[in-house]
Amino acid sequence: MDVSDKTYRAYGEGIGNEQTLIGKLLRHNRLNQQYLVDISKVNKNTISKLCTDIEFTPTNKLMSRIIGSLRQQNHDVSVVDFWNYDPLNAFDLSFG
Repeated sequence: MDVSDKTYRAYGEGIGNEQTLIGKLLRHNRLNQQYLVDISKVNKNTISKLCTDIEFTPTNKLMSRIIGSLRQQNHDVSVVDFWNYDPLNAFDLSFG
């Protein structure tokens, strides 16, 4: 089944839970977490953490997968829209 064939209930219309910027993007576009699970093929628990846990910092690979999946669905997003990402400090190259 193609993602475009599914009907999704809006995310974030329940009790006033704290949301991350990813969660706010979903709510603004009237999408839910399952939509992000379906397009990115990322575990639902990880998506839930991305949407609700402000302290959670995803790996570079996960960031890339989420942003790439959203872009494929015509969402104009970038890594820096959601996370404090500095490509120059993305990798710790210290040997000490």
